[in-house]
Amino acid sequence: MLSNVLKGRGCLSRILDSSIRAIDYLSILAGGFAAICIAIQIVIVFYEIVMRSLFGRPTLWSFNLSTYLLIAIGLIGSSYAMLHGSHVSVQIIASRLPKRAQAILNIVTYALSLTTFLSVLFWLGLKMFMQNLASGSADPFATLTWPLWTVYWIIPVGAFLLILQTISTIYKAVIDLRSLKKTPEAADFPRFKGIV
Repeated sequence: MLSNVLKGRGCLSRILDSSIRAIDYLSILAGGFAAICIAIQIVIVFYEIVMRSLFGRPTLWSFNLSTYLLIAIGLIGSSYAMLHGSHVSVQIIASRLPKRAQAILNIVTYALSLTTFLSVLFWLGLKMFMQNLASGSADPFATLTWPLWTVYWIIPVGAFLLILQTISTIYKAVIDLRSLKKTPEAADFPRFKGIV
């Protein structure tokens, strides 16, 4: 998609195109990692059900480990979800706008999420990870005595992957915006017939 738009443009465009492809590939790998975590979580929960129901011997570690895996699935897999447009979004107004206005709205909202939420999530997650790495503290309520940094690394890594994918999405939205006509056709204007 991008290479067709960028044909005949300079070296910088080819570098940006390659970078965007690398970011998208990284998000695909993150999705694969999340899928592996889902498979492991299924095995752990199944094992816990069998041990509890059939043998009357529940495990002490399955709840904590499945919770940690759920955190990894949500945070690491979020970049994959953004790559495929699977994040929750409200399209009541945006879907009624012209294509050009939709592209501008996408750029603005992604830029706002990047400069506010994602940056704070990355910074605070990195700070929590570094503090727990230095102190070696463990979760006092968990049955597993793992140091918390073994779980907290997920926050800055997941936020960083989502930041990269957001940059990729903004770049693609800019390319889409540039490919649209300057003046939208009459059929492209919104038709406000009420909200269903």
